[in-house]
Amino acid sequence: MPPEKVVYVGDRADVDAAGADAAGLMGIWLNHAGELAPARGPAVPRIDSLEELASLLA
Repeated sequence: MPPEKVVYVGDRADVDAAGADAAGLMGIWLNHAGELAPARGPAVPRIDSLEELASLLA
C-alpha cells in the first residue's frame, strides 16, 4: 500500500507515532499511560485506548 494509506499505532509518541509520520504514514499515539505530549517533534493524533481508533479514522 502507499504510505499515505497506512496507519501505525504505537505507544511512544516520540518514536512510534513521530517516526511513522516522518516515513509518510499516519502515526497515531496510543497514550494508555496518560503521559503528557512530548515538547518536541510533530503533533500526532493521540488516542487513550484502541476503542477510540475507529472514530479517529472515520
